[in-house]
Amino acid sequence: MNLRKTTTAVIAGFAIGTAGIGSAMAQLERNQGASDASLHSVRMRIEMEITNLERDRRDYGGHRVNAIKALNTAHRELLAGEEYARAHRY
Repeated sequence: MNLRKTTTAVIAGFAIGTAGIGSAMAQLERNQGASDASLHSVRMRIEMEITNLERDRRDYGGHRVNAIKALNTAHRELLAGEEYARAHRY
């Protein structure tokens, strides 16, 4: 293959690749929106479960308190994930 054909092939490949990038980015943004919504939904659910466990009068040998601590850690991580997503929008 001569240089002209090689150059043409590279340029054509680049053009095709960059055309696909726009479509891929749009798909990524749609998927990211669903992912962000999922993160928020799980965080809200954890908040409800923490409240439920805090109202419970039975201790279950310390396991209820440990579960609340673990859920609070998960809650903080999900908040951090949501903040990261907001700061790194496409």
